[in-house]
Amino acid sequence: MTYGWFFYPLITLGAEQCSLVLEAALRKRCIQAGIPTYRTTKKGKQIDTKFAENVESLITAGIIDVTEKSDWDFTRLRRNFASHPDSQSIVTPGIAINTLVSTAELLNSLYK
Repeated sequence: MTYGWFFYPLITLGAEQCSLVLEAALRKRCIQAGIPTYRTTKKGKQIDTKFAENVESLITAGIIDVTEKSDWDFTRLRRNFASHPDSQSIVTPGIAINTLVSTAELLNSLYK
């Protein structure tokens, strides 16, 4: 992301990856708390729990405060937008810095 100051597509990629880092952190925190990260379908196949399901599970467990739910929902939307884009996007350094700050705050909130 540092080099992204000179080449905005790199800073955009770095900002988009922040939501994937948060998704991985959610899953890891669920595992540490003993919360299942897989569920079984009606056909007996095991599949990963969804981002929103992990957030809900951590709220229920008291690890994520319910007041932070909208921040996590926004992160999920950002992740979906980055993973399934309709068009290209560019992030400016200011937006990237805000993304890094919010990512750090949400990561820290998992381990209060």
